[in-house]
Amino acid sequence: MRFSLPILRRVSEAFRKRDWFGIGFELFVVVLGVILGVQASRWSAAREDREYRQQIVVSLDATLSDYAYEGRRIHDRITASLAEYRRRAEAGERPPPPMIVFPGLERPPTRAWEAMVETGVARSIEPPLMFRLAVLFDMADSWGDKYQRYNAFTEQRIVPFKSNPTHFYGTDGTLKPEYVGHVELLHDLLKLTDQMTERSSSLRRMLRSRKVEDTVELKDLPIES
Repeated sequence: MRFSLPILRRVSEAFRKRDWFGIGFELFVVVLGVILGVQASRWSAAREDREYRQQIVVSLDATLSDYAYEGRRIHDRITASLAEYRRRAEAGERPPPPMIVFPGLERPPTRAWEAMVETGVARSIEPPLMFRLAVLFDMADSWGDKYQRYNAFTEQRIVPFKSNPTHFYGTDGTLKPEYVGHVELLHDLLKLTDQMTERSSSLRRMLRSRKVEDTVELKDLPIES
């Protein structure tokens, strides 16, 4: 009100004096102020949106980094467990099936990608890259399903009989079919882990070579080895 009343008084005075130029100028000032206010609001909203999108894409880059790091760690643990089981079996022992547990890792993280899809940020990425990202996170869901099945079987059918390894073998001395399938599932997890690790590293390089909405650029950030 402090700013509008003087303008109204000036416009009223201009009407009394029939100062059409003055009337037009005062109206122009009012309209210009409204336009600038609306545009400033739009600029502010656009800046906030760009900053939010940038945070999500940076989060996605961090997620891909975690995938690559954890993938290598999981690979080492699975291969070591399988190698130890194979060594003992070839030595004539009857060891329990290999058991791998990753505490706190029920499913690979996918929230960054889900946020990109829900907010529309994913549409800002070139289709080939977006498609590859979607494939990676579909693989992550598949890995989570396989691991949960593996972990449930381990807890229910292996851990209770760990102190009696002969339980896992038939009368002919070979591993029972249900446990053979369990070992094969671990091989599947290893294969899927390696595929995800390779894709994650490749996608980080692709993500950093592009800009999102002309505001997000990650190529200057370091890529951990």
